[in-house]
Amino acid sequence: MTLLRHGTQNLDPGAHDLAATVVKATSETCRGWTGPDWVSGPLLALDTVLPATCTAAITRFVRRCGSRVRAMASAGGLWALWCAASAAAVLVPSSLLVPYLVLVVVCFSVAEMTYGPASNALAADAAPPRSRGTYMAAFQYSFACAGIVAPSLFGLLISRDRPFP
Repeated sequence: MTLLRHGTQNLDPGAHDLAATVVKATSETCRGWTGPDWVSGPLLALDTVLPATCTAAITRFVRRCGSRVRAMASAGGLWALWCAASAAAVLVPSSLLVPYLVLVVVCFSVAEMTYGPASNALAADAAPPRSRGTYMAAFQYSFACAGIVAPSLFGLLISRDRPFP
């Protein structure tokens, strides 16, 4: 079974919700933000367009470089870098913040494109052939639940105090 066999068209939907939440929060709560108010929309569009257009190419590259487990570990490293870069955004001068956030979103998108196909393929391989549909449904429900809880929790936290989340 190849890395491309499962899930290239069905990336982690919960990750996109998380990205939307973090991109918006990062762009709105950065200290000294004097950039344009419109930046959240294009950043979210970038995080939609990149996975829609580049996942197959990234998956082929990752497949040549190693195993699915290595792909998932690499994605985890990219997400750790994304978290650190998002936290460091408050230190970036206002004039460089928009290009910096573009790079941060690209980092997230590459992690998403690396992780999604590998995790779906591993989940499918772990399932007995007769139960594969049930296993994949349970696997995808975990992301659906996260997609519901994360924005709700973020909304609750930001309603308390803007920098709280």
